[in-house]
Amino acid sequence: MSQWVLKLIKRHPTPEELVEAGAETVAEIPHVTEERAREVIDNARSSVAGQTDPDTGLALSMVAENLLRLTKRIDRLKERLWDRVKNPKAPPVLRSIDGIGK
Repeated sequence: MSQWVLKLIKRHPTPEELVEAGAETVAEIPHVTEERAREVIDNARSSVAGQTDPDTGLALSMVAENLLRLTKRIDRLKERLWDRVKNPKAPPVLRSIDGIGK
């Protein structure tokens, strides 16, 4: 799932909150243009599957927040692993495994 989608869900977890926020506010999320924001809001207005109660919104927001946090942790771990693999003192067997690379 795209980072911008998770950030959108975290900030505006229900269709009602998304519509209330408006396109300009939604477009403040990185990689979201005003055009994309308007499209997402229009889709939220016509969504029949969207849950609008506050409890569902809170749960969705928390799940999105956790996914964003986990993604950052995974990226940090990947960088650390890459630093170890490219280290000249690293066991050569690590660099010999197919698929090991940045």
